[in-house]
Amino acid sequence: MPVLIDGFISASAALLAARICPAAREYMVASHVSGEPAAHWILQELELKPFLTADMTLGEGTGAVAALPLLDMACAVYGSMRTFEQISIEPYRPLH
Repeated sequence: MPVLIDGFISASAALLAARICPAAREYMVASHVSGEPAAHWILQELELKPFLTADMTLGEGTGAVAALPLLDMACAVYGSMRTFEQISIEPYRPLH
């Protein structure tokens, strides 16, 4: 099950979890990078790229709440997107 990391405190806990059990990192998703000074470093250590960079330091899960619509939208596009073949468009071919 994926874990949505929200902000500095949960990112710190995620880093500790990844140090204890490296396989846990595969289930982590960063909602945003907070404005806390070490937030960028922690996500870099986890090798996670956040959906949002808004320097939020509000707490209360605001980054996760902001990221959920993006996740819903990505799932909707992935689930309903048609292929080029299905809509009769030739695939992209690089010009040499």
